[in-house]
Amino acid sequence: TSIQVPSSYVGWLKGRQGQMIKDIEAKSGANVEIDQSTKDLGHCTVQIRGPEEQKRRAFGFVAAEVMKVAEQSGEPLTGEQVGTKVAIPIDPKYVGWVKGPRGKVVQDISCRSATRIDVDQSSDAATIKLYGTSEGVKDAQDMIALELSKVAPEVAAQISPDFARLAVEGGGGSASSSHRAGEPSRHSLLAIPSEYVGWIKGKNGSMIKDIEAKSGAVIDIDQSTKESGHVTVQFRGHEEDMKRAYAFVVAEVLKVAEHSGQPLDTALGTKAEVRVDNRYVGWVKGPRGKVVQDISAQSGTRIDMDQSDDRFAVVKIYGTYESVGAAREMLGAELSKVSPEAAAEFTGRPAFEPGPCQGHTFQAALP
Repeated sequence: TSIQVPSSYVGWLKGRQGQMIKDIEAKSGANVEIDQSTKDLGHCTVQIRGPEEQKRRAFGFVAAEVMKVAEQSGEPLTGEQVGTKVAIPIDPKYVGWVKGPRGKVVQDISCRSATRIDVDQSSDAATIKLYGTSEGVKDAQDMIALELSKVAPEVAAQISPDFARLAVEGGGGSASSSHRAGEPSRHSLLAIPSEYVGWIKGKNGSMIKDIEAKSGAVIDIDQSTKESGHVTVQFRGHEEDMKRAYAFVVAEVLKVAEHSGQPLDTALGTKAEVRVDNRYVGWVKGPRGKVVQDISAQSGTRIDMDQSDDRFAVVKIYGTYESVGAAREMLGAELSKVSPEAAAEFTGRPAFEPGPCQGHTFQAALP
């Protein structure tokens, strides 16, 4: 997947020290690079790689920023329009409800719909500005309307006539991409031991925030049953996003179980350990650990590297059975470029043969 953009937009898309690209990669799980070889012709190409759903999300975020910078520069885009912008006037008394505490509601909607959402309060009448693909902007409108319908149904109806239907269906986003009420999801709830909560949340909630950013789902932990020895992790969002978030949480549950000396819950997931010669560790990790981080993000796993032995490292992969299998395939694909024999350790085949899971384009089969 690629998007052609004016050369003058590259600085904005990259962000300071590449921060915007890193943020889009973290939220979507895709790899995003900018080919500037044609910049003297007035345009560059944003290249997006990864599984289809992750590419779709990354495309949405990039399209949103392209539309934003086009508006800001005052230069209309020429050629094929990559996205759209919708401005929604709203009574200022409802702005706090749309934003949510510390802006969390609007941030969640932006992440789930793969859009950019700005709230302009510079005048007496506030304006919500949505940037992204037509599909993403429509999803964001529906989600905002659904939030507003809780306090002002008539305002919600002005933003999206579909809000009543969405409320009945029980989801945010469009009917085609959200999980419908009445169709129970395997990925909406996960019971875990109470003592694991601190690990799963992370310092100041950093681990939950990271999983939300990587998956696009919203995660809450219901601790009302903690006296009974367990709590419930709740997932909300598009079905695909919930799958990814579920997989990441399972990976962390297995890690903390091992860390605390508890037996792994093999009904929930698994842990794989694969030895790799130390001379190949740098290849597996990639520059600044980017390769292994990308594989972890795309497969929905946790990957640790134990290099305590001088001869070989041990790659430890935690997650659901499907996601661990996906990570092993991806790692094998990387190693096959330098050592088919080492790749066989990951794939379990005599010699790694590139197939549908080459490199970073393997579609992880999450639970």
